[in-house]
Amino acid sequence: MEFLKQLYAQTFGVKPETLQTLPASGSQRQYFRLSAPNHKTAIGVYNPNPVENATFVSYSRHFLSHKVKVPQIYAVDEASGGYLQQDLGNISLLDYVLSQPSDESIKAAYQQALEKLAFMQLYAGVDLDFTVSGSYHHFDKEVMGWDLNYFKYWLLLPSKIAFDEYKLALDFNKLLTQLEEANKAYFLFRDFQARNIMIYQNELYFIDYQGAKQGALQYDVASLLYQAKANLSPTMRGELLDYYLQVVGDYISIDELEFRQQYDRYVLLRLIQVLGSYGYRGFYEQKPHFLSSLPFALENLRHLQSEKNYLFSQLPELSRVIGLLGAKYGG
Repeated sequence: MEFLKQLYAQTFGVKPETLQTLPASGSQRQYFRLSAPNHKTAIGVYNPNPVENATFVSYSRHFLSHKVKVPQIYAVDEASGGYLQQDLGNISLLDYVLSQPSDESIKAAYQQALEKLAFMQLYAGVDLDFTVSGSYHHFDKEVMGWDLNYFKYWLLLPSKIAFDEYKLALDFNKLLTQLEEANKAYFLFRDFQARNIMIYQNELYFIDYQGAKQGALQYDVASLLYQAKANLSPTMRGELLDYYLQVVGDYISIDELEFRQQYDRYVLLRLIQVLGSYGYRGFYEQKPHFLSSLPFALENLRHLQSEKNYLFSQLPELSRVIGLLGAKYGG
């Protein structure tokens, strides 16, 4: 990535001595760590999608103006499709959780993440210009429907799970109609998971928010607390949801019973979206490690199914195929 080396030299006045390729993510973005003696290291990003680049840079500058912990943007090369951002190290919140600290330490870290999320949702993100993200910037019924179909086409069909297309469509439509009833006027990170929260100088920083939309409060909380690999216990998830509701109560007044009912539905939506994403990455992109995560996500679904039977009783065909997936992949 010669243009990133040139961008580094233009920005810091010295050529980088090293350019280290970082592990690939699930997207087209490529990451590199550039460094030179006695100068800052920087993360160079190449992404062939100019809208995503412009969105990430715009959102980053917006949140930095509100003192949210996101990476600084050092330089942008729009023509080449890349930029330099602050190096936040290698330790994510997920890495921290998997290192098996005490439950109390994990809980404290997640509480901090939820506090910062509420600040973004209810203060720093209120005046965010979502229009830079392209033609659609609301996480509405249509966009949520894409996630459900992603699950159908990229997991059910490749897995050879037999389902009744009409009955499944009825279940999807019922779920989407219920989800539409939630207030969707808030900042929605869209992929708020522990992998996208970095621990840098004992602070939590956020990355990978270029997919943010306007949507419901519940979705991001569901994304964080039900991340498959983090494998939080049901007890801790419940305690953290209680904590989040207390924090939100400092900003706005909410109907807690209604919030919790919609939260259950958004947990279901998020878990279905994740399963579809694992199927796409695993079956289509031939990245088998995504398929290895299926049992964790399906186990989360099984717990949700056992705890929230009222929700699944309204969605019989979806409930049935989830059971078949669990039998196939061990969830």
